[in-house]
Amino acid sequence: MSVKKNGKTKNCIYIVMELLEGGSLLDMIMKTGTFSDSIARRLFKQILYAIEHMHTRGKGHRDIKPDNLVFDSNGNLKLIDFGFVCDTDNEVGGYYKDSCGTTQYMPPE
Repeated sequence: MSVKKNGKTKNCIYIVMELLEGGSLLDMIMKTGTFSDSIARRLFKQILYAIEHMHTRGKGHRDIKPDNLVFDSNGNLKLIDFGFVCDTDNEVGGYYKDSCGTTQYMPPE
């Protein structure tokens, strides 16, 4: 709660976010090229854990791409940009009704 100069109070919402200084997965791919099998396996597991975390809570990300995977200071991947998240109960036959996200990363189906 915040107090104004006139003495009235107003509710405030504060967003606290983690500072991710490691750059995106796309930056890393552009810089290093291919990854060794062990590094690729570790990164892929982290991506799967992030997706599993969302799916167990009934949410779908719908915009997973290298730009939306960012490294923290310990070299771990974090999934970001939740602008297209929706409930998984919006699926029809395993597909969402509307299309969204970056077209270059969309599957053909």
